[in-house]
Amino acid sequence: MGKVFNIFRGFFSAVRDVNKKYKQPHIKMSRMASFSLFMLRVYLFFMVAILLFKFITLAVKGGLGVAP
Repeated sequence: MGKVFNIFRGFFSAVRDVNKKYKQPHIKMSRMASFSLFMLRVYLFFMVAILLFKFITLAVKGGLGVAP
């Protein structure tokens, strides 16, 4: 069991190192590029919310093909 925890600990350590390296942006973006990326992020959250809503409504109605 200890080997599994060591594998995950190493993985998370690598992720923290990468996040630390790229915490500050290395390029300058125009306001329009920054705004476009922000709008894409909002769009992504909106699409995920719609998918989650659809999944929940289907699950409540029993339309997922699983017998209640």
